[in-house]
Amino acid sequence: MNGTRANWEPGSTLLMGRYPLVCRVTETQTDGSYSLVEQTMPPRSLVMPHVHEAHDQLKIVLVGTVGFYVDGEEFTAGPGEFVLTPRRLPHAVWNAGDQDCAFGELTSPGGFETYFGEFAKLADSPDNNLASRSAMAAAYGVTFLPDIAAALITKHGLEL
Repeated sequence: MNGTRANWEPGSTLLMGRYPLVCRVTETQTDGSYSLVEQTMPPRSLVMPHVHEAHDQLKIVLVGTVGFYVDGEEFTAGPGEFVLTPRRLPHAVWNAGDQDCAFGELTSPGGFETYFGEFAKLADSPDNNLASRSAMAAAYGVTFLPDIAAALITKHGLEL
């Protein structure tokens, strides 16, 4: 499941679709307790709404305005604000502004940083479609929620 860990060390960048992610802390540095990545998103972009079965996440807005959907509630957060997305709650993030936004994402327990490497490899493959992405995500305990994506795209003028 983690074939990318050696290729994504702290300080290095991955392109996950069109979103650059910087690895800041890996699970190996925290004895599996947590990992930390930094994600930048272009204006009006949406991360597919999803649910994590085994991971809690704390998002820290660094730059811009980030839109959040957490368990049916929608709101925005700006630089310095923290948003908790606990396991088993549907959630999504999007860039709610006209400039790039960025946030740090601390995930506990650690190890989820390898998901991003797998996703980046899939984004460059001919098998990059919702079914393939959903199957890969399921291996990490993630379930995509395309119906919520459709509603957010329509309401906020977003794109995946």
